[in-house]
Amino acid sequence: KFESKADELEEYFVQVQDAFADLLKQKKHFFFALLTKILAHVFYYGASYFILMSFGVPVDPSHLFLIVTGTSFALTAVGFFPTPGASGGVEGSTGQVFKSIILYIAGGASVSAVVATANGVMLIWRLLSYYFIMLVSILFYIGLEVYFAKRNKINKKCKNY
Repeated sequence: KFESKADELEEYFVQVQDAFADLLKQKKHFFFALLTKILAHVFYYGASYFILMSFGVPVDPSHLFLIVTGTSFALTAVGFFPTPGASGGVEGSTGQVFKSIILYIAGGASVSAVVATANGVMLIWRLLSYYFIMLVSILFYIGLEVYFAKRNKINKKCKNY
C-alpha cells in the first residue's frame, strides 16, 4: 500500500539531511535561529506567569522557570497522547498543570479556589495563545487578499492599455 510513496519518502529524508548539513555549515545563522526560537518559546509560555500574577497568585521571578516548563510540558504532552478533541485536551492538561503550580506556590489554599483560579488562568492563556493568534492571522489573511486583489486589478488595467 505504501510502496508507491517509498521513493518520495526517501527523497524527503535526503532533503532533510541536506538542509541540516547546510544549516550546520552556517553556524552563526543556526545559533541565531536557535536562540530566537528559544526566546520565542520563553515569551510564549512565560505569558502564563503574568496571567497567574494578575489572578493574585503570589508568584515571584524564581517561579518563572517552573511555570514556563510546566506550560511547555502541558502542551507537548498532549501531542504525544491521543485525546478526543484537539483543543479540549490542551485545555484540560494545561488546567491540570496550572492547578499543580498554584498549589505548589500558594501552599494551603482551598482546593475549590485553586480549581477556579487555574481554570480562569487556563482560559485567559488559551484566549491569548490560540484564539488571539487566530484573529491576528485572519486579519493578515484578509489584508493580503485585499492587497493581491488590488494588485491584480492594477495589472489587468496596465495590460489593457
